[in-house]
Amino acid sequence: MKRSVFHPDYYFKSFHEVNASQLKAHGIRLLIVDIDNTLIPSRSNVISEEAKQFINALRSNGIEPIVVSNNVSSRIQKVSDELHVHCFPFSFKPLPFGFQKAMAAVHADKSETAVLGDQLLTDIWGGNGLGIMTILSDPIAEKDNFFGAVNRRIENVLFRILKSRGIFEKGKYYGKL
Repeated sequence: MKRSVFHPDYYFKSFHEVNASQLKAHGIRLLIVDIDNTLIPSRSNVISEEAKQFINALRSNGIEPIVVSNNVSSRIQKVSDELHVHCFPFSFKPLPFGFQKAMAAVHADKSETAVLGDQLLTDIWGGNGLGIMTILSDPIAEKDNFFGAVNRRIENVLFRILKSRGIFEKGKYYGKL
């Protein structure tokens, strides 16, 4: 049982450590994926081969990847098109709307859905609020866009509070996905 809305089910250094066959074994058939600083650096449009392979591995395991992002359509649509995935930009995470649209797009229920992202305040809080599996990864770049940088400052305070209460510690990775 989670002890906080900010406590992810799994925590990894990067998306590279998320195993698609293990997600499938957990009954996951939809992975809601954040783009900025989860799959690609937030100030880049270049998609690495590793990110493309990750998306392909999901599909090979019968898992539909869908991008849900708070960023604007012009950025997210371009990246999503290159990855050949559906996207829901400007989603106002942690509000449930983007997550719910992704679930409706593939007729997945909560038990079949997971979210992968790099921010406690958007991805993890939003996923936990809906009762879906949450997977936190460290950001892949130090630089964030403006809103990401603001969230990161708040998140750093939150990490300190969670650690002081013995709930969750940044850098202590756990999970076997």
